[in-house]
Amino acid sequence: MVVPTRTKINLGFGLALTFLAVISVFTYRESLRSIEAVRWVNHTHETLEQLTTVLSLVLEEETARRGWGNL
Repeated sequence: MVVPTRTKINLGFGLALTFLAVISVFTYRESLRSIEAVRWVNHTHETLEQLTTVLSLVLEEETARRGWGNL
């Protein structure tokens, strides 16, 4: 069976478009996952920063209650 050249070109073009569409979908999904991961990293840094501030304030209060802050 002989397949016309035009059909071969159309099949090749369709196959290339299909591959591009599949790759685009996977890339989009991975981009969303990456963005979500960055959000969680930022949230973790903010939380650690707030905890450091709270710890510092607690230590200052404890020192003041012991009378060391009045020296």
